[in-house]
Amino acid sequence: MARDEYLGQVTLSAFDLKTNEGPTWYRVDNGGKKMKLAVSGDLLIEFLQQDNKPQKRISVSNLNPSDQVKVRVDDAIKMGNGLDLDLSAINIPKVPSIVFETNLKNTLTKINLEFNGFTSFPMELEGLPHLTVVNLTGNSITSLPSVMAPFRNWTELYLNGNQITVLPDSIQEFVKLEKFHISNNGLTAINPNIGRLKKLEEFLCSGNPLGVLPASIGACQAMEILDLSGCELTSIPGEFTYMTRCLELNLATNFLTELPQSIGRMHRLCILNLSDNQLSDLPLSIGLCIGLGNLGSGLNVERNPLHDQTMKDKWRLGPDQLLDYLEKRMMTAGGAPKLEEFDVPMATPKEKRGGSGTNSPVIQRKAAPQPASLTSIPQFASKAPISPANPNRNPFADVVKQQQMGVHVPAAAAPAPVAAMDDKINTLKKWIGQTISNDFRVKLSKIQSQLDACTQMEEVLKKATDMKKFKPAIEQAKTQLPPYDFQKAALNPNEPKLVLLKKAVDGVISEVSATLKAIQQYAETTPHSKDVISMVQLTKSFKTTFDEF
Repeated sequence: MARDEYLGQVTLSAFDLKTNEGPTWYRVDNGGKKMKLAVSGDLLIEFLQQDNKPQKRISVSNLNPSDQVKVRVDDAIKMGNGLDLDLSAINIPKVPSIVFETNLKNTLTKINLEFNGFTSFPMELEGLPHLTVVNLTGNSITSLPSVMAPFRNWTELYLNGNQITVLPDSIQEFVKLEKFHISNNGLTAINPNIGRLKKLEEFLCSGNPLGVLPASIGACQAMEILDLSGCELTSIPGEFTYMTRCLELNLATNFLTELPQSIGRMHRLCILNLSDNQLSDLPLSIGLCIGLGNLGSGLNVERNPLHDQTMKDKWRLGPDQLLDYLEKRMMTAGGAPKLEEFDVPMATPKEKRGGSGTNSPVIQRKAAPQPASLTSIPQFASKAPISPANPNRNPFADVVKQQQMGVHVPAAAAPAPVAAMDDKINTLKKWIGQTISNDFRVKLSKIQSQLDACTQMEEVLKKATDMKKFKPAIEQAKTQLPPYDFQKAALNPNEPKLVLLKKAVDGVISEVSATLKAIQQYAETTPHSKDVISMVQLTKSFKTTFDEF
């Protein structure tokens, strides 16, 4: 057993300890407490003394700042291989010179300087060339330097709880930055150069009186987690929706009265917090964000003056019920609306295409059917609303009937022929079949092979975590598909834990496979266009998860 491996808490009577003898076995005792012990049996304990005097343990908290720095530097070199240095809460005004006088200068990759006395940005950090993670939380830094080039290799920067009011143009020089936390400062604006941070995945900027956002933020297309809560925002620019990789978005406690109509472009969203705003309605296209139906997180519209009473009632039942209503509302209104296009500042041509191309769930209205493709989703939406009373009714029936009776129908309002509608439905069916057979099946087989090759518990646990991502899509499929044949194999609790876990993960793989088969079969056999569109949405939900592997 390693020295620092914690197995549980035990109690030994002080009267039974034999400090003057050699190694002695002691029976573990729970001390009369109702405590579930992680260890049982006997413990071998030996007491060692030097010069008959007990060893005195130095308390770091009782040392002056200079001595504390020395102790922590020594610990970083001896115990952390010189990679990680914690100098937090020592009340030092700058980075100590000892850091640059030791071998840490050539090895240090992470430094924690939070809750100290820094009043200016520590430019001396440029003397640590291998540094990638810097934590300056809880200091009194008032500004950032006008030149950031020496820090271009940093990937994480934490500046929460300082007094920074302006992000300088030099922010664009953080070209490798992936995580940037700058909440609870005094920022009144986000510099437009934020759009040049092409690797930025996590941006936490809550509690700053921003008011508005730059359109260029939409060029941060690697963004996955974005927190803009409590920023006094009154509107969200349409360009914002081009952050199509975003998974978590927090816009709570602002002054928003509406969301961009193109919010559906952010189709990967799993968490969207809109609580404590002034929203009276939600855009139709939000029905495309199927991941927001997750229980326990999903879509939060609490404390908004929504006009739609049904929307309020569904929210009280849970985010899954709310999103189901929003999806049906969108389909009843004629299907997915065309998403407005924007010219995003600082976006590359490829990124601009990605906003409405293969990375976007936009379903464009087209006069002619689009060819099926494995890399893009077919474009389809009816031009006439579907009757709420009979959603499977041909939306063009009334117009055709009028034409037969001799009633003139203006050319601009004349619908596409029914044959063209059938072509579009067949195109959607073909895309579903090809995507599941040629794409999903290959990826699922690869996952199965990787699972079979796993020999360590850590490897299997990672696979288990990955496969859990399919649960929302599977649960959604169960509500939209007819009952399909699948039954999980029974597990034998007497088998080794590794074997049990592998079988459990294998069961999830089998369930995904059975669900995909059911989607494909139902899409091929259903005569209703609305059901085919629902199967497209389900397939897209699985595709979003597969794309994360």
